[in-house]
Amino acid sequence: MMMGHAKTEDIEIFLTVVDTGSFTGAANLLNQQVAKVSRAVSRLEDTLQCTLLNRTTRRLELTEEGHVFIRYARESLNTLYTGEEAIKLLKQAPSGHLRIDAASPFVLRQLCLNHQGIALLSNFMIGDDLKSGRLVEVLPEAIVTPNNRESIQAVYYKNSAVSSRILAFLDFIQPRLTL
Repeated sequence: MMMGHAKTEDIEIFLTVVDTGSFTGAANLLNQQVAKVSRAVSRLEDTLQCTLLNRTTRRLELTEEGHVFIRYARESLNTLYTGEEAIKLLKQAPSGHLRIDAASPFVLRQLCLNHQGIALLSNFMIGDDLKSGRLVEVLPEAIVTPNNRESIQAVYYKNSAVSSRILAFLDFIQPRLTL
């Protein structure tokens, strides 16, 4: 039996579900109905003839197949976007989607705000929280500031040209981040 090919849109939706941690979060981010997001992931699983996500009432967890697929899916979509961007570069005008991954340091700040632990976070992220008392500094003598953890890096695939949309984003965000 020969498998069909997965649709790019279904793969993008699957990645958004994984990145947001829920079907509802993905639906909100993509401005789609939860049912449509769920159908897209189910369609992708049917196409691949395997389960990619274990669903419980509390959380989603990638299966072993999900872990393998997501690595290739991200790389493949990035290659596709790079090809599209190469064509758009001919126009020299920033356009298209830009995927930014900044969830980990943020989804840690949120845990700290909910009294779920402590973390070493950059001042630009928590400065207002410290001033307002929402967060409290612990072990201040153990931290030398500014430190290497406060720098922000823009990371992209080395084999891709820096697209106009990446440059436009970097120009936009740089003056807005105060370390």
